[in-house]
Amino acid sequence: MKKSKHLNDNIKSMLIIANLILSGSQALASPYTIEANQTITGLSSPGFDNIINRGLVLGETDDYLPLLLENYGSIYLPSKITCPGQKLVNYAKGYIAIGGYFDCYKQGAQAQIENSGTIAVNNAVGENIALDPRTIGGQLRPAKDYMPWTYIFWGKIDNKVTGKFIIDRNNGVNLCQSQGSEAPEIENRGYFEIAQGSTCNFISTKSGSYKQFEGETKVNGTFGSRLLDFQGGILTGTGTILKFPEQLWNASFSISPGNSTSPFGELTLTPEMGYSVFGDGTLNFVIGGLNNNSKLHVNGEAYIVGSAKIAISLKNGFMPNIGNSFTIITANDIRTDDFNQANLILPQLPTGRQWHFDNDGTSLKLSVI
Repeated sequence: MKKSKHLNDNIKSMLIIANLILSGSQALASPYTIEANQTITGLSSPGFDNIINRGLVLGETDDYLPLLLENYGSIYLPSKITCPGQKLVNYAKGYIAIGGYFDCYKQGAQAQIENSGTIAVNNAVGENIALDPRTIGGQLRPAKDYMPWTYIFWGKIDNKVTGKFIIDRNNGVNLCQSQGSEAPEIENRGYFEIAQGSTCNFISTKSGSYKQFEGETKVNGTFGSRLLDFQGGILTGTGTILKFPEQLWNASFSISPGNSTSPFGELTLTPEMGYSVFGDGTLNFVIGGLNNNSKLHVNGEAYIVGSAKIAISLKNGFMPNIGNSFTIITANDIRTDDFNQANLILPQLPTGRQWHFDNDGTSLKLSVI
C-alpha cells in the first residue's frame, strides 16, 4: 500500500472520530490540555500560548499555532498554518497531517519542530492562499490565482531517532519552495521521505541545509537543498538527489538504491560540482535476476577510491550463471583506478564460477566468469 493512501485513510478516520466524540470550538486557556477523549476544532482562539494535545485537533481555514504546541495525539491541519517563532514538539505516538500551506518563520526567535512521531505533508498545494495583487504582462492576476508554495519553514526541523517526516504529494510541484531566500535547517536521525512524484527543493535558498547523522533518507521523488551533509545512516530510493556532495568520506554512511516496493530500482545523484568522490562508506546493490538489479546513476563524474566498499547481495533465490553481467553504476565518467577490489563484498558462487569486476569508463559491471 502506498504511503499516500495510508495517510489519506488516517485523515478520513480522524474526521469520523471527530463526529463521534465531540465537535465545535472551545475557548482555550494557557496552558491548555486537550484530553485523550476530546476533539478540538481550530488552534487560533485567543488567550493561550501553550497547548498540550492528547486527543484530536482538526484545523480550520486559517490556524496560528501557539507559542508551544506539544502533541501526543493526532492533529490534522488542512489549510493555512502560520507559526512565527513558535515551537512544535511531536512526541513518539503523535501524528500530524499537514494538508495545506505551512508557513513558519523567524520572528524574534527561530521557529522549531522537534519530531519523534509522524509528520506527514500531503495533499497540499496551497489552494486557499491568494497572491498579493500584481500584474502579468500589464494585466492584473485573476482573483483565484494562488501561491505555488506549500511548505515554507525558516527555522529548524529536528527529526529524532523515532521520527518519521514524510512529504507526499504526487503532482510535480515543488512543495518546499520558500518565499524569499530563507529555508529550514533539517537534521535527521530518524526517517525522512520524499514520496514518488513529490518534489522538495531548497536549492535556490541561501540558508537551507539537510544533515543526516543516522537513520534513513528515502527519496522516490526529487530532493535538493543548498547544503547536503550525509554523516551517517543510509540513503535509499528510486528518485533524484540534486546538488549531491562532491566528497563522501563517512564510513558510517551507505547508499542503497531501491526500496522495499522497488528493490531493483535506480537512484540518481546529480553532483553539486559535476563530480562525486566516494572515498568511504558502502554502496549496496541487490541482484534478483538477469536485467533485474538495483543501480546507481551519477549525473556527472564518479570517483570510487580509498576505503569505499561495494556490497552485492542476491535476492529471490537467484544464482547467476557464467556469462551473466550486471551493470550497477553508470555515470558520465567513472574512475576506479584507486579502488581496492578487496573492498568488494560479494556473495559466494558455486564452485567453478567467480566474479569479475569491470569498468568501461561509463558503467561499472559485475560479471560471472
